[in-house]
Amino acid sequence: MFSRPSIVEYCLIVLNQMIPPLRHITLIGLAFQINNHQLIQTFLDKITFRKPNCAQYDTYFSRGYTVNNNMWGKVSGTGSQCTYVDKISGDGASWHVKWNWSGGDYSVKSYPNSGVELQKKHAKDISSIPTSTKRNYDNTNINADVAYDLFTAANINHVTYSGDYVLMI
Repeated sequence: MFSRPSIVEYCLIVLNQMIPPLRHITLIGLAFQINNHQLIQTFLDKITFRKPNCAQYDTYFSRGYTVNNNMWGKVSGTGSQCTYVDKISGDGASWHVKWNWSGGDYSVKSYPNSGVELQKKHAKDISSIPTSTKRNYDNTNINADVAYDLFTAANINHVTYSGDYVLMI
């Protein structure tokens, strides 16, 4: 039995048949026509989730979260890496990385990361920042760690991806 595709499925079929650079332009035009934020977000999620972030600093933005494919130390070895967004929701960001690095055994190759945009406040006004993390490694022969970075700045309007001071845990 043939079932009629939903509007999201239909639009994705149409978008997938277009030249890739036009997909986002068409999506923006469609977004203004239908004026439905949830539908727009669904389009963006479905299109972006299928595309891995493999270039230096490729970043996915959604719902106040970012996932970044930061390969800042790639010159210390040979290889590649792609970051894949699995899910973004009000509860957080879920993502994974596939990599293949060799050489520079004790040098950092990359720092793929996710972040959340918090309301800007003075440090004295923050009593807690509830956080949770879960991680898995499918290779036991790696040298890896996890860091939690907090950026602060004297100017409350400073960008949030860097700061005058950084606290790394």
